[in-house]
Amino acid sequence: NILISGTNAKKKKKKKKKKKKRKKKKKRKRKRKRKRKRKGRKKKKKKRKRKGKRKRKRKKKKKKKKKKKKKKKKKKTTTTNILECMSLYSGMFGL
Repeated sequence: NILISGTNAKKKKKKKKKKKKRKKKKKRKRKRKRKRKRKGRKKKKKKRKRKGKRKRKRKKKKKKKKKKKKKKKKKKTTTTNILECMSLYSGMFGL
C-alpha cells in the first residue's frame, strides 16, 4: 500500500473480525457422600406402620434357561473306506 502524507489520504487496512469463542460448560462432578461406619452399639430401627393403601408386590418373572445345542460328532472316515469307494466309482464309470 502506498501511503501519502496527510490523514485522509492514508489507506486504512480493514481489520478482520475475530470470531468469538464459545465457552465450554464445565460438567460438575457430583461428590459421593461416604457413610462413615461408627463402631459401638447398634440402634434398633423402629418399624413404621403404614396407613392407607399398601403397594402391591409384583411377581418376578422367571428367566428361561437357554438350551445348549449339542454338537454333532463328525464320523471319521478310514482309509480302507475311501479305497473301497474309489474302486466302486471306477467300476461305475468303467475306468
